[in-house]
Amino acid sequence: MYALRGQALDRLRSYLEPVTTGFTKDIFQPLKSMRITSFEMTYLASYILWTTYDSLALSDRSYQVADNIFDQSA
Repeated sequence: MYALRGQALDRLRSYLEPVTTGFTKDIFQPLKSMRITSFEMTYLASYILWTTYDSLALSDRSYQVADNIFDQSA
């Protein structure tokens, strides 16, 4: 297994710090304040993962699978 050490780890941290700060400020704290249940979070996640609204280059079967999965989550 490869482990980051020294300068490589410091560089990685410098890249991830703005991401984690932004996630906490812009996503985690608002979700926490809304007190979203696990069911609501699951629905949001499935919507994000399976929505085909902007997807133009999918086969008909892909649209059917996405619609089926999304319908099951509702």
